[in-house]
Amino acid sequence: KNPVVVLKNNRIIGQMGLIPFWLNLNGKKVSAAWYADLHVLPEYRGRGIAQKITKELMKLTDICLSFGNDQSMAVFKRYGWIKTHNTYLHYFFIKPMNHPKFIKFSKYFNWFYFIINFFFQNVLSKYYILKKNKNNNLQVGSLNKNNIKFFINSKNDSNSINTILDKKYLSWRFLESPDLKNYKVFKYNSNLSALVKSRKDKKLSWHLDILLINNLNDNKQTISLLADIILWAKKHNYSYVRLYISNKNLSKKINRNLLSVISHPRFAYFSKNKKIMKILRNGIFFWQLADSDFEFIS
Repeated sequence: KNPVVVLKNNRIIGQMGLIPFWLNLNGKKVSAAWYADLHVLPEYRGRGIAQKITKELMKLTDICLSFGNDQSMAVFKRYGWIKTHNTYLHYFFIKPMNHPKFIKFSKYFNWFYFIINFFFQNVLSKYYILKKNKNNNLQVGSLNKNNIKFFINSKNDSNSINTILDKKYLSWRFLESPDLKNYKVFKYNSNLSALVKSRKDKKLSWHLDILLINNLNDNKQTISLLADIILWAKKHNYSYVRLYISNKNLSKKINRNLLSVISHPRFAYFSKNKKIMKILRNGIFFWQLADSDFEFIS
């Protein structure tokens, strides 16, 4: 939404877009946006185009947010954005050598890749069975206007910085998405639920993105649900599962219990309002994979 483009001779030479949303800022509702897809054609880089695009977009919201690459972070830094790596993106591997970073070399290490994948599929997966609660009944279905209600959370927590997940936002973000057919809901009888996207856009590297979990307060139940999702992914020939967690302590527990591999994406934020900036510096961020544009990249 709200893209800014730079044209030369009717040709787009640079662009960036926003994902707008309402943010709960320690109990206050403020406008915010994720900055996504900053790109300038190689032959036009070094001319200040990215800076001009960023400056124009920064006029539109109270708070600017991004999980960006080195290039975009260098631009954001010029305008006072603060960068951190206190982020936790988990990978639960079923066939690790099918990850895009490795699959391109598979023809050179065919047997080695086969052995590693075989071990993860047939040995490590048994470990996940031990981590699931057998008393839970897992239900899996397509996302629809009824089960999306499990993820509504429009309360303004006075001690959290998070996306306000009201009915209007969830409908726009998911039910009206062209990817609707790829969304699934994994649900326990207790109503603990996960909104998951099936990613089959890369050959041999199918994976699941866990976009939202509606309740992360019960660590044991969360770990059980994750184990069930991983086992479902194995059964349906996926190579790995991804999950983003903001909470450091919960991230550690998930890592210890489910043997995930964790990466730390760059995260940056900014506000022209000094009071808001102080809150952001000292606040507790609560993001999931549905935030930003994770589900459309990588």
